[in-house]
Formats: sequence, C-alpha cells, structure tokens
Amino acid sequence: MHLVVQGKTAKQDRALMDAAQRAGVEFHPVHIYAREPKQARGLVLGFAAFDEKSIRKAVRAWAAALRD
Repeated sequence: MHLVVQGKTAKQDRALMDAAQRAGVEFHPVHIYAREPKQARGLVLGFAAFDEKSIRKAVRAWAAALRD
C-alpha cells in the first residue's frame, strides 16, 4: 500500500516533506516519477512492508511534526 499526499501549493509540499523528515517517515517526492517534474507535487509514502500499527504510529508522528 502506498499513501500519496499533496499540498495545495509547493510551499505546503515543502512543509509536508520537512515534517516527514523530522518524524523519520520515509517518502519519495512525486516529481522523481513524473514526466514533467517541475509541475508534479506531492509525496509517496510506501507502507507495504509495515503492519497497521506501525503505519498509524508513523502517520501520527508525521502529523505531530507538521504541527510543530
């Protein structure tokens, strides 16, 4: 399973990426997969290898880092 998150603006995307890094949540920017990278926003978070409890913990840590 993958979760894709996209801010409404490039600034929001940067804030999401910064918070994910602070929380230790691994992600890949969508633009690395895009045909036109400068227009692609968002983050791909891969959770396929984790159980539900681990996923919830990661998303909560990310949300807390985003609020800080």
